[in-house]
Amino acid sequence: MKQRELLIMSIVIFLTVVAWIIADLAHVASSRHIKIENTEVTSKISASVDTGIIELLKTRF
Repeated sequence: MKQRELLIMSIVIFLTVVAWIIADLAHVASSRHIKIENTEVTSKISASVDTGIIELLKTRF
């Protein structure tokens, strides 16, 4: 491979990477962020464990 061909390939790869980075930054800047304002969705979940079910499962296995 000649040096000129290597230079052209290097420039094309460099420009491709630069275009890819610019496109990615444009996508991040234009993407919408979801804002959750409903407190019912963001409230903590209270979990309770039914020990009777656990004992039933222990006896089955």
